[in-house]
Amino acid sequence: MLNVYNAKLGVDYLGVKLEELMKLPSLQGATVVAGKRALEKEIMSLSFLEACDMSQLRRNVLKPDEYFLGELDITSLYTIKDDPEKQCELIKGMHDLGVVGIIVYYVGVFVPRLDDSFLQTANEINFAIIQMPVNDTNIRFNEAVTEISQMLFEYRNSEFEPLIMRKLSEVPKWSQTIETALKMLADALNSNVVITNGRNEIEYSARWPRNSELNLAESINGTEKICDGSIFSVELGEKNNNEWAEDRYDLWLVKERGQLTDKQLQQAKDIVENVLDIWGTSSLHVTYYSLIWGILNNESDRSRRVASKFGIDIKKINVMWIVSINSIGDFKEVIDNLDEYLKECYEEVVIDHIDDHIVVMCGGYKRDKAENNVCNEWLDGDFAKKQIETVVYCPKMNELADFGRSYRLVIMHRLALRKVFPNLRFFSLVKCEYVVKIARGLEDDSNTSSNLLGFLKPVKKNEELMHTLCTYLLDAQRDLQKTSELLFVHRNTVKYRLKRISEILGCDLSIYDECFAYYLACIAYRLIN
Repeated sequence: MLNVYNAKLGVDYLGVKLEELMKLPSLQGATVVAGKRALEKEIMSLSFLEACDMSQLRRNVLKPDEYFLGELDITSLYTIKDDPEKQCELIKGMHDLGVVGIIVYYVGVFVPRLDDSFLQTANEINFAIIQMPVNDTNIRFNEAVTEISQMLFEYRNSEFEPLIMRKLSEVPKWSQTIETALKMLADALNSNVVITNGRNEIEYSARWPRNSELNLAESINGTEKICDGSIFSVELGEKNNNEWAEDRYDLWLVKERGQLTDKQLQQAKDIVENVLDIWGTSSLHVTYYSLIWGILNNESDRSRRVASKFGIDIKKINVMWIVSINSIGDFKEVIDNLDEYLKECYEEVVIDHIDDHIVVMCGGYKRDKAENNVCNEWLDGDFAKKQIETVVYCPKMNELADFGRSYRLVIMHRLALRKVFPNLRFFSLVKCEYVVKIARGLEDDSNTSSNLLGFLKPVKKNEELMHTLCTYLLDAQRDLQKTSELLFVHRNTVKYRLKRISEILGCDLSIYDECFAYYLACIAYRLIN
């Protein structure tokens, strides 16, 4: 990964290391019980984890582009206090989001003890688990919060540029965007951060606080006054011969309360210019990536503005594909191949690489063949057979918000989708929704499991019949020949087994209405097993 920090600064200026925070009086009774190597990592922010169920956080709170690099969280694990498996899922999920570790309060009071599997997982991923004194009800969150926040605040008010540049060098490649830099800058300055083009239109922004309702456009144009705050602006790259500086871009810091110093303004300018120098024009210039990301985040104004620059009629876009490539796949080759194929089928096509997959958005279908066959036709081609692992097909995206909801649904539950359908390459959004609905039911209600699996009770003890039933309903989609191929048995053997299953269950598996309940039950069975 490109080391932005060394390339631009050439100094060894570190942030607030976790081991330094451990010396604070409020943490002197605490013990690092796992992930001790993380003590060398720098902390940029402090937060609370009140809701600790990772699946619910992904479903209800986290956005697709969230990344909390250098964050330290405080929690009691109360909502998952009796579930070590969910505790492991939590720290793995938070680790993937850039969190360094957690401080666990009230062990012995809420959580009986920190499970060995929990600690082992933390050690494996180098995630710090700091345990406050056991069975101590006299300790309070606010003691550590006050001291840690003050230490972070003092650092941010001095030299925050080296820390942000270092952290930016560590973010995953897919997060190396101007938006990531602006979010870190907004958190460091407690200020809204905006980049405008030569027409004074907002190209990128990061809000602070995140739920700020301030009209940034009107604030910048002077039509909305900020009573207790301040607005600063500076032209980017005016003294450099940068490729990206051929067009005018301005950096704005809109602070809703308080003032910023000249030194803070200069550091903010240096950070943005350094990022643009190293990550290049793609991090600032309008790209398909920025259009897709705007649509996924339901940013209608930005999406329309970016789409107009490409001459794209955004109103026509109503279909999305989420494409995962295999280990030998090449993103550029796949994007080029998809672009050539889909432009023969649709009037509008937007494709780019996001995270570890490819997102396709298209609309204005112009072929005579049924539209729902376009994806399968491409998957059956020689090129896709070699490079593509799966495609999730999301049609009828009638509202802009539908894209983001569907995207998050697929990305957050794709592991469950593969667990239920390990032999499929094509998934409809409906299929994904079935899996998610059942998975949520299993998480939230123990009766869901017993009710669904109750359908399968007569055949569950017979492993051969159970495997045949799941393969027939889930993998082969009720195709006898496909089932026989997947099971490596003769077609007549499959027919015999299905006849036995039908007799045992008292239903006709060839009739959709009768077998649908068993289809859902098989999904639950695979999720659990």
